[in-house]
Amino acid sequence: LFCLVVYVQVNMAAFSAAVLGATGEVGEQIVRALQRSNEFTKIILVNRREVELVGPKLEQRVVGMNTPDELEANCKEILEGVDAAYMALGMGKASQAKNKEQLMFVDCDLPTAFARAAKEAGVRHMSLLSSVGADKSAQYSSFTGTNAGGGWYSHVKGSAEDNFKNVDFTTLDIVRPAGIIGNQNTGVLGNFILPKLDWMLPENMNSIHVEDLGTAIAAHSVKQLNKEGGEKVVVLEGKSLFQEIDGGRYTNVGKRPVPGVDDAKVENAAEKTIDSSEKEL
Repeated sequence: LFCLVVYVQVNMAAFSAAVLGATGEVGEQIVRALQRSNEFTKIILVNRREVELVGPKLEQRVVGMNTPDELEANCKEILEGVDAAYMALGMGKASQAKNKEQLMFVDCDLPTAFARAAKEAGVRHMSLLSSVGADKSAQYSSFTGTNAGGGWYSHVKGSAEDNFKNVDFTTLDIVRPAGIIGNQNTGVLGNFILPKLDWMLPENMNSIHVEDLGTAIAAHSVKQLNKEGGEKVVVLEGKSLFQEIDGGRYTNVGKRPVPGVDDAKVENAAEKTIDSSEKEL
């Protein structure tokens, strides 16, 4: 029995993680999922300010990020010895960007700087929170401005994806959710309506609850770290994203995954009084 216990302890994974953007709603759920996982023993939170998250695994690092170069320089030492990094930084509500340059700065330039620092520090795996429809070739439109789903938003997200691919991590997960419910930035109406429309939409346009999104991101990163992810670069969207939640608890109707969202969970999230100006994605 003693030998068995020793064998299990020796062979248990003991990964370390770093998350940029834990002040945002998705970032917070990634952290909570990593905390629940027995695979991770240390989680470093990299932010502009301390976050109200506590736990024996957590370490907080407050860094300056006024420029991409400043963020990259500040993160190199912090990320040494980290196995997996998670990029969840972004404008909480893209439409609130002052101009298209600000959206590019927050959603592409800073994330890319973090990715470069992670690569130089020896981080093996990176998970990038992107968006459905990400496309570097998309162009700015004065009609949609910086709104999520618009041309410039898709261009920014697609540019970030290309940059992360070029950094050349051992493994990279690109996560492309559509509507994120249970998210303050989605709004009360969106939180209520989006799940009702999933049955008529393509797989990659189905909504996902913010808690489930965090769970899926953490779950697939563990597969990548354990060399079970399948490919060097994996795009998680639609069905492939839902399959990472609770062992694939989402059911298919007409080949379209229908999220099993708890209406009470959505209503409670919609009632949260969180200052969206202080929240990232």
